[in-house]
Order: sequence, then structure tokens, then C-alpha cells
Amino acid sequence: MECLASCWATTAASVIRPTDSGLSPQRNAIVFSPGQCEGTIGDVVPAKKRSHSHGDGALLVIAIFKFVKGTVLLALAFGALSLLHKDVALEVEHWLDQLRIDPDNEFIGALLSKLQLVHTKELKEISALGAGYAALFLTEGIGLLFRKRWAEWLTIVATSSLMPLEGYELIKEFTIVRLLVVLVNAAVVLFLIYRVRQKEK
Repeated sequence: MECLASCWATTAASVIRPTDSGLSPQRNAIVFSPGQCEGTIGDVVPAKKRSHSHGDGALLVIAIFKFVKGTVLLALAFGALSLLHKDVALEVEHWLDQLRIDPDNEFIGALLSKLQLVHTKELKEISALGAGYAALFLTEGIGLLFRKRWAEWLTIVATSSLMPLEGYELIKEFTIVRLLVVLVNAAVVLFLIYRVRQKEK
């Protein structure tokens, strides 16, 4: 900042100079070049802008991630409602046939076996739970998109509160997908905590 002030002082002094007689000031035409003072302004302003730009980009990615999760869960909730009073396993098998997916696949067969235990009560519970989480994720996404501080705190609390359960599920049965979920959620929480603390300084 001292270099910046010195630059403007030098410029101001060069605009109005006294004549040799010392009676009246002589105004000189000054032509400013784009590179003038670039060593001062360029060091102060762009660094902050770059920092905010990177943070805002990461925040946008998190917001989109929350939107995707909310949309998927909302679709799941409506899908569960559409299966009320129906044979869930038979309906899913029909969808798989339409998509040309082999129902005799080991993974698909295990899924169909579990779906035979799903009835109207379970479908209502799945629908209510899916709709609740969808509302939470979509609220977080909208708030983060508009850079609201309450949305950052909501995401920190909601995401971190689910991490113990995710960690338990990971220990119970280790899979790459579960590991990625834990790591992504941990990164989101740490980033938002850092962002909130930076705003408080």
C-alpha cells in the first residue's frame, strides 16, 4: 500500500508544476500508461480476487452436488409412492426387462430377493425419508448457490452429523463407494469450516 500511495503522489506532483518564476503553476498534460503502478495494484487486488474466485468455484461444486443428491432422493420418494399396493419385485423385474438388464445377474438377483420383503409400510417409510432428505439437500444447495452463511452452517451440521453413521457402515462392510462418500463429505465439512472462519476474521 505504501508503494501505491507513493505512485499516486508522484503522479499528482507531475500534473501541476510551478514555473521557473514561481508566480503561477503550469499544468502539464499527463498520459497514463496501462502499465503504470502495475507492481502495486496488481499485487494487492488480483490476489484477493483469485482467492475469492477459487472459493466460490468450490462452493458452486458443492451446491450442484447437493442439488443432484436432492433430485435423486426426490425421484426415489415419488418412485416409492408409485409402487404402493403393488408387487415391488415384479415391477422392478419388469423395468429391468425393458432396460435389457439380465435379472439372473448375481447382484440383480440379490436385489430382487430383498425387494420381495418390501411392502406398503416400507414404501411409505422410504418415501417419507427420501422426501425429507431431498428437502434438506435442496435447501442446502439453494442457500450455497446464493452464498448464504446460514446454508454453510446448515451443511456443516447436517453433513457432519451423518458422518459417524457413514463411518460405522464403512467399518461394517468396506467398499470403495462408501469410502468415497466419507472422504467427500469430510472434504465438504472442512472446506466450509475454513470458509466460515475466514469470513469471521
